[in-house]
Amino acid sequence: MRRSRLQGPTPRRHAVVTLILLAAAACRGAEPAPAGEGSPASAPAPAGQIEASPGAAQAWPASKVPGDTVVAAIALDPASLDPFWTYEIGGLSIDRMLYDRLVDFEREKPDAFVPALATEWSTAADGLSLTFTIRDGVTFHAGGTLEPHDVAYTYRRGLLQDRSGGPMWLYLKPILGVTSITELAASHAGPTPAAGGDPPALGDLPAAARQAACQAVQAAVTADDAAGTVTIRLAAPTPWFLQLVAMPYASIVDQEWMVEQGDWDGTCTDWTRWHDPAAEETVLFDRANGTGPYTLAGWKKNESITLEGWDGYWRTEPAWEGGPSGPPRIEHVVVQNIEEWGTRFAKLQSGEVDHVYVPLPEIDQVEPLVHAEHAGGDASAPRTVVRDDGILTLFKGYPTATANAITFNFAIGTTGGNDFIGSGRLDGDGIPPDFFGDLDVRRAFVQCFDIDAFIRDVMRGDAVQMRGPIIAGLQGYRDDSPIIAFDIDACGASLAKAWGGKLPATGFRLVAPYAEGWTEAEAALDILADGLSRANPGYKLEKVQMPWPTLLDNINNRRLPLAMTGWFEDYHDASNWAYTYLHSVGANSGSQGFPPELAARLDTLVDQAATELDPARRDALYAELQQAAIDNATAIFMNQALGRSYWRREVEGWYIHPLTPGTDFYSLSKPAP
Repeated sequence: MRRSRLQGPTPRRHAVVTLILLAAAACRGAEPAPAGEGSPASAPAPAGQIEASPGAAQAWPASKVPGDTVVAAIALDPASLDPFWTYEIGGLSIDRMLYDRLVDFEREKPDAFVPALATEWSTAADGLSLTFTIRDGVTFHAGGTLEPHDVAYTYRRGLLQDRSGGPMWLYLKPILGVTSITELAASHAGPTPAAGGDPPALGDLPAAARQAACQAVQAAVTADDAAGTVTIRLAAPTPWFLQLVAMPYASIVDQEWMVEQGDWDGTCTDWTRWHDPAAEETVLFDRANGTGPYTLAGWKKNESITLEGWDGYWRTEPAWEGGPSGPPRIEHVVVQNIEEWGTRFAKLQSGEVDHVYVPLPEIDQVEPLVHAEHAGGDASAPRTVVRDDGILTLFKGYPTATANAITFNFAIGTTGGNDFIGSGRLDGDGIPPDFFGDLDVRRAFVQCFDIDAFIRDVMRGDAVQMRGPIIAGLQGYRDDSPIIAFDIDACGASLAKAWGGKLPATGFRLVAPYAEGWTEAEAALDILADGLSRANPGYKLEKVQMPWPTLLDNINNRRLPLAMTGWFEDYHDASNWAYTYLHSVGANSGSQGFPPELAARLDTLVDQAATELDPARRDALYAELQQAAIDNATAIFMNQALGRSYWRREVEGWYIHPLTPGTDFYSLSKPAP
């Protein structure tokens, strides 16, 4: 998701969202409420771990949080608790504890799965359908019994609700081959609008077309209560589909309870009444009835959410070796929304919370409280004792699914004038609209960006350099693939070649906006501007901040010469990154105006790789795309963020999952001293 968790396949439907959470880029594990693990003060370091010289002793207050409770102080409040509506970390991190899915991720692994509400599943040989056997004996918090028709209702409701800017495109695309339910209905209504025209509104389509769309949804997801199974049919093979099944968006609800509360009745009669609702208009906005390990005890809007462990939780055996089972060991969870850092820090110092979100600029302030550091995303990572009397365990250096890039606009919009490109000419006071259509210009901007300085000084070392649009650990990524290195002399030489050799004499000036409050973007533009001016004082990049909605509008209308964008993946597969940064209608690249020949080549490769089932062939295709992005210098691919998360040392069981937001509170415990 474009760090606003509003990603989608077309700029029109899911606009570019450059910053979901400014904090998310820097501290993936410390977002809504990652939970952590520490070690008792008397515990020796396990074999193979490092004991560093302890720092000076400091008496910190003992924890005031009871042993059966975890309190997390973050800076997020959900927009909604409806799993099918919410597309942001605040809501998803809570939903994952209130509900279950058909399958779960195997602890921290994004590509391994364990049974949950489905005891087993199978995929057809052609990859076009999956059948799930539904677990017996599971009850919802309100008392209803889980049956296959509840699962079918869940998926159908989500697909039909399909709120604008929401997550359902992730499911509509593989299941029905469309990116919105309106697109599906329109396909049954006759000719589509001409290219560039506005798509029809759902209510403007014929009733028969709307009915056909609903019937197609019902046919795609079917239940057999007698056989105890649910079958989901796909429009095309989708190698990552089980990841979507395991995500909080696919949380299973009780059909009968939902209908009793006034939600969709499961028929096609008037389903559009429940389509694209406002957040507060859905039954599940501030209520929940799931099968998960926690129930919703209360939500004080903009203040806190309280969860209570459910004694009737169905899981009697661990889902993975060493995993939890039975009722939660942490019986009470309080997630506090505290935006002001000073208040969060004071609560941490006084022992009132177990976890806080720490912005990168404040990590030095927290350092004296750290007892031990783990160089990774759980307690199995190498451990270094820092201070004997510290109260925190720090997990750091684990890869996240968040990255930043500066994208170039190949065809800058000029309708009504455009101050971002000054005079619009190569006269030293502007740039032409197709300035970045010159490969040497794009290559030079990459060469003039000091990525090492950005990672060291801005990200405080909590990042690694990208080697293209695809992050480490995914198909197509190579540790040694060629990249364009920072080199001021090379930058100057590339700009001297560009535009027929005119630039050294004329110079240029452009304006690069960034979103208010995004300090990383501001610093990145400063670094780029400095590099350009070092290459030639006549090369001028000026920055200006603006409100996010204004910036977003300018990005979508292709008026910016360049834009720093961020991405938090929707699913852990190279296709999500390649589509986002290389496809002509990708969430970021869709606003770059690639020339037709380049767009056609990249689109063909992206689409081919996404449906390729052979792992080796997929890997090769994504490696080709990774290199194509570098060879064509489509963007300055900056950094993949590394995470850090701080927890009271009394808390055990924390781990980071690269894809699922928030903390698995069910895995946490506070063993008695």
